[in-house]
Amino acid sequence: MTTALTLWTMTYEEMGQEYHRLYEDIFTEPYDDAHIPATIYVGQVEGHVIGMLALYIHDRGTAYIQYAGFRKAWQGKPMTFWWLKAVLTELHQTYQHLLAEIRADNPLALRFALKAGFAITGTRLDPSGQLLVHLLHEGHHGRIA
Repeated sequence: MTTALTLWTMTYEEMGQEYHRLYEDIFTEPYDDAHIPATIYVGQVEGHVIGMLALYIHDRGTAYIQYAGFRKAWQGKPMTFWWLKAVLTELHQTYQHLLAEIRADNPLALRFALKAGFAITGTRLDPSGQLLVHLLHEGHHGRIA
């Protein structure tokens, strides 16, 4: 049996309130309108939205992944990893460097990112005192490392 995995992109304006609902479903906290992504990547399996990734452009060769997550029913399933790898491959067609930050108290997300090829480049404390881990994923000639 083959499962159909779909990757689609849209802008914040195209997605509108659907982005807010998806964000709040995945992260279980209210969406903050102060952060408007340039592009939103949405994963879909057989008609069901499994998760999303919000991308901000840092400079011509670098993009920043602000939010990435999966709906609870899909967390930990192999399909989520395949989808993330497909997104990274797509992003590296345009951006050499992908930056991200993950809360240090989220070991599942950190392991997931490291398995996907991200490297830890440092840490920082945000204004609320939350420790964040800086991550970098480098592409090579349109392919992920």
